[in-house]
This record gives sequence, C-alpha cells and structure tokens, in this order.
Amino acid sequence: MKRILTFLFAAIFAFMAFSVSDMVLVEKGTFQMGGLWGDGANFESPVHEVTFTNDLLIGKYEVTFDEYDVFCEETGRIRPGDEGWGRGSRPVINVSWHDAIAYCNWLSQKETLPFAYDSNGNLLDNNGEITVDTINVAGYRLPTEAEWEFAARGGTKSSGFEYAGSNSLEEVGWFDSNSEGMTHEVGQKLPNELGLYDMSGNVWEWCSDMFDEYPDSPQINPYKTIGFGGPVMRGGSWEYEARSAWVASRDCGSEFAKSNGLGFRICRTIPDPADTAAFPDKGIVLLLPEDKAVFENFPRLMKFEWLPVNLPEGTTYQIEIEYCWKFSNSIDEPEFFGIWAEGNYSPWISRSGLTATVLDHEFIGSQPGRWRVGYKDESGEIKWTDWRYFRFH
Repeated sequence: MKRILTFLFAAIFAFMAFSVSDMVLVEKGTFQMGGLWGDGANFESPVHEVTFTNDLLIGKYEVTFDEYDVFCEETGRIRPGDEGWGRGSRPVINVSWHDAIAYCNWLSQKETLPFAYDSNGNLLDNNGEITVDTINVAGYRLPTEAEWEFAARGGTKSSGFEYAGSNSLEEVGWFDSNSEGMTHEVGQKLPNELGLYDMSGNVWEWCSDMFDEYPDSPQINPYKTIGFGGPVMRGGSWEYEARSAWVASRDCGSEFAKSNGLGFRICRTIPDPADTAAFPDKGIVLLLPEDKAVFENFPRLMKFEWLPVNLPEGTTYQIEIEYCWKFSNSIDEPEFFGIWAEGNYSPWISRSGLTATVLDHEFIGSQPGRWRVGYKDESGEIKWTDWRYFRFH
C-alpha cells in the first residue's frame, strides 16, 4: 500500500508540473558516490555510501530557452543570450546559479507551492524557515550534488555505466568531439536507465549545494551549505572532453558566473506518505458559513483559503483530529465533549457550529496535525471527508 501511495504522489506531482520539461521519478535508494573507475581526480574520492530516504522528481530534460523565456517575460528579466545558436528547445545558457534558483521559486509560485529558496540561496521548509534537510522542501529546486549523481547513474535501475546511460558518450551526450562547437536541442541523444536526457554533456548543470571535499563515512540525504568552492556543476558540456561528462565528474563555479556551456534542470522532493502530516495544507475545512467569522477572530491561525464542505445547515457532524503529540484539554463546555482513542481526539461539535470556546481549548499551540469531518447520511451511516493538514503559529 505504501508503494502504491508513493506512485500516486509521484503521478499527481508530475501532472501538476508547469514546466514543459517532464518530471521523472527517481526512487529512493543507496549507492556508492564518487569516482569508481578513475584515480579519484578532481575531488572524486573517497568513494562513500549515500542513502536517500525520499523519492525525487527530476526534470527529464535540462530547462530550455522556451521555458526560461516565459519566466523572463513574466518577471521582467532580460532574456539570456543564445550565442546565435537558437533558442527553442536548446538548453538555456548564460544563467547564474541565482538565476536558476529564481526560476525555481517562480515555478513554485505558479503552482502555489512554498518557495524553496530565500534571497541568499538558503533552502526553505514549508513554513519558510531555513533548513538543510531537503525532505522538508516542498517547492521546485535544483538537485543536490548527490541527487544529481544518483539520478545520472540511473538510480535504483543503474547498469553501472561511466556516462549517463552508456559507456559510450557518443550515444548519450554532446561533447567537444561531436558538438560542432555549440549546444543542441535537448533529448536528441539516448536517455539513461531512468529516461533522463543529457545528464552527460550538452551543458553543465547547476546543483543546489556547495563544492567541498567528500566525507569518508556513509551519508543520508547529504547537502552541503558551506564548502571551499562555489555551487557544484555537474555533467560536462559541449566544449569539454569526455572525462568531464563522467557521472562522477565534478566541478564548481561562482554563484554569479554565467557561461554558454552552463544551464540547469529542476527537481522536487516527494514526501513520504507516512510523513504527510508534517506538510501543512493550504487551508482548513470550513464547516458551516458562520464558522468563518469565528476563525477570523483567531490571529494564531495561519493564513488559509476557505474550503467549504457544504453540509446542510443544522447537520450534526464530527471532527476527528490527530496531532503529532498529545496535549491536555478541558471538557467543561456543555456543547462539547470528547475522548482520547489511541492518540486521536474525536470531539462532537453542536449543531450551532464551532464556538470560540471550542477553538480556544482545541487549537492552542504550534503542533501540526490533521483533521477530517464525519457526518451521517440519510441512512445514518457516517461519511468522512478527506484529511486536511494544518499547522498553527
């Protein structure tokens, strides 16, 4: 069941993606990161174990001029130059790391997702707080260096190729020997085991984290905020030799640098279905029309959209609430009572709707949780709405 839910999450996320670049599922797993075939040059050693605890959606292609130009038009940015090679489906070039993360935030905003980055390039969680844990980031972002290499290798479907999808770079990528001195439209070469194109060659790709020496111990969801270099660049490009396109090859650049051989692709973390209570919903279920005024009198509540259940007036209904931890509660109100059941609190609310007293007892504090509404249909059977997730300030 958990695996089915994971694929449902992935399907929904991919369907909602605004970007023309399709998103590909990268299932969580463990791999050996680093230079498995060479001498560990350019800080590709030591080889170390990396584990990912959440699945990932990553762009099937590098972000193209077609996609990036829409961003520029809507935000008033100057379009980056194309060197006279053409725009369209070629990967966007001449964009800095800050340009790339601004594109990610714009894409998140178009889909009403939280921003993944602040103005300084720090990752943000769903509440807008700085985080170093990518599983708490809901918006579009750049892949971490480890995520990029795992995806380039083919994830859990890896065949162990030196390049992304083959031991022959000619089959899967554009590099100095076959590019004719320019970028090429995305998706013209063979994909890797996951169906990702141009992970080797065409353009270098910005990663989210900073360049540093590798650790010599196993890592879980690694993300480097500080290093002796700037943001990581991966994949090689049209003007570099084949070795730069190895799936283990790494480089870095200034966060403000721009190049005609440098672009990016986007990704998103897929929340584990078991962790969904940690992700606040857009809003809270509104039960009866008069409840809206009650909620608006409570400044502790997060800003939310009103999402009516549209129950008939006077319907007796039940709210089932699950918090991340238990808390004490008063049951002195005559129209309100409830019992604890395996950590779930299920109060029955009167026909008059939610009262300020009930809210004051129930929704104090900052604990996240979820609730759903149950009501009796004509046959007397309890019907439940979907769970709604919330977090209070």
